[in-house]
Amino acid sequence: MQSNNAVVVTGKKAVDDYLAAFDAYFTAPDAAAFRQSKAPAGWHPLGVAGLDAKVAFSPHTKTNGVLTDVGKDIGKAKSCVLFSLAFLGQTTKGPIGPALGKQIKSKTVHTLGIADARVKAGNLGVTVLSPDNKRRVVRSSALTGNVPAPFRTEPSGLSGKDGNQRGTRMHHKFVVLDFDRADARVYFGSYNFSEPADGTNGENLLLVKDRTVATSYMIEAVRLYDHYRLRSLRQDAKGKALKVLELKLPPAKPSEKPWWQKDWDDPVRKRDRLLFS
Repeated sequence: MQSNNAVVVTGKKAVDDYLAAFDAYFTAPDAAAFRQSKAPAGWHPLGVAGLDAKVAFSPHTKTNGVLTDVGKDIGKAKSCVLFSLAFLGQTTKGPIGPALGKQIKSKTVHTLGIADARVKAGNLGVTVLSPDNKRRVVRSSALTGNVPAPFRTEPSGLSGKDGNQRGTRMHHKFVVLDFDRADARVYFGSYNFSEPADGTNGENLLLVKDRTVATSYMIEAVRLYDHYRLRSLRQDAKGKALKVLELKLPPAKPSEKPWWQKDWDDPVRKRDRLLFS
């Protein structure tokens, strides 16, 4: 299976807007004709009572696109940016890549995420971006061996022509901003946060300004990050003896430095501790 999500929205306003968009997609002879319809003309409120949410349909024209606004919003984040982007390589040519790069380097905004990215020519992998600005490239392989206890070998969903097990692939596309603040918001949908997604492809992008929804996506972002971070650790430990993963004990002597001290001393770890505590 792929990591993906489905959102069910109930309401006449939302349904009518989606039906109008679908009609425009199917009746327009080409993308240029669709761009002239009402569907891609900016944001459409979902009309869900008690929820600040809206949707945009692509492809947009150059004047009513939303990609630049999303990039600016990422740059305005005050506490955190958590993301999962299936096509990070496409975002570097637009406003999203620079905005993420700026926040990753920020000393006040906690930024982490994962992205399906091209590692070498003809070789796809998964890049785990940690908030200390270290990019660890991880193959999208299944853990079929060399797995530390208490983990077990996992089944693989894909097998390449070379016989290697590819595991399952990440295909989420969402960005969570400031989930811990009153102005928490999350962008998600089929939209790839790229220039092709904004101006060429038929996509939908939802923006929900709600702490409960944003927190739900924050949890998913951390889950995916931890999932692929384990593979990064296994890659780092290649050729080394496996150790059982277990909880560490507190220091037995006053002279011993506690294992958690780094979470107070290191600024990135401290920010992580305070954000999720």
